[in-house]
Amino acid sequence: MACQQEKELPAASDCALPLVSVNHASFLCSSVADTANFYQDVLGFALIKRPSFNFDGAWYILLALNLSKDVFS
Repeated sequence: MACQQEKELPAASDCALPLVSVNHASFLCSSVADTANFYQDVLGFALIKRPSFNFDGAWYILLALNLSKDVFS
């Protein structure tokens, strides 16, 4: 599968609100258990309580990383 070329983003100085930090990140994955084990056991992230959603997921604290099962494909 070939990657589609992204449009070039404007320079930070051209943005009305420049990015200064990232509050959290969320990733879709095919196996929440395998991915969660990697973040917890290999990278040392701490598992935190997550609200009850209608899909599997795990929340970790370090960089406020959220993992969610890819239910959109």
